[in-house]
Amino acid sequence: ALIPLSAAWPSTEISAKSDGGDGHALVRKALDRAAWNEEQDFASRSRSRMTKNVRRFDKHGEVTEEDDGDYEVVPIDRVPFERRLTIHDRPLSDEERGWEDEREMEFREALRRSRESGDEPEREEEIVFNEELLARYTFTLEGEAQLRGRASYRVSFQPRAGHLPAPRAIDHALNKARGTIWIDRETYEAARIEFELTDKVRLWWGLLGTIRRARGSLDRGPVLDETWATIQYETYTDTRVIFKSTRRAEYRQWRDFEWVDAP
Repeated sequence: ALIPLSAAWPSTEISAKSDGGDGHALVRKALDRAAWNEEQDFASRSRSRMTKNVRRFDKHGEVTEEDDGDYEVVPIDRVPFERRLTIHDRPLSDEERGWEDEREMEFREALRRSRESGDEPEREEEIVFNEELLARYTFTLEGEAQLRGRASYRVSFQPRAGHLPAPRAIDHALNKARGTIWIDRETYEAARIEFELTDKVRLWWGLLGTIRRARGSLDRGPVLDETWATIQYETYTDTRVIFKSTRRAEYRQWRDFEWVDAP
């Protein structure tokens, strides 16, 4: 839940303050670019292939469970749907394809009900790249670097001092996150984001559980007609929920982008 990013401009209870430095100005340009990307609606006009790997570990760091496979990511009624194609490099069985068909039907039905009711999709645990997110952090320009053969600015971020609002559960984690953003020098696209928690995050005042550790990264790059999209992300979390501890790593990589229709 700590990784997916999109752009939006909702009303906000906190306003972004300028740091008086280049770091904040660069991130603001990246925010403007993200808003432009949102208007292009790339996800609803393209398809891709995705490889996904999920591993779970015991307290000694040994893998106890692993699932990997390939997916086809296609827009259904303008919303991306991940249709599974393989499990551990083998094609799905007839029974497994039936399960995928059922999952797609449930996805379509949920979309239909949402559109008919006029309700917006739930965004409680979504990280939205907007002014409110910027207002939580201070940004420092660390220098320039090459990233995948492109010149970029490297900007670090950390939570602002003092009280930060947390109306959503995800905000408690955002308020304790630090990391680095690589901003493409030519386009001001956010090309890479790395993050980690600076401290434990209690869920429901610790009654439900605790996020003990979390770290991750997200990479983006030009894929079709210089349009940028997410090409890779990975996360690791160590959580305790009620009396159960879970250590989980997830890795996703997207490739073979195609236009569904002429752009």
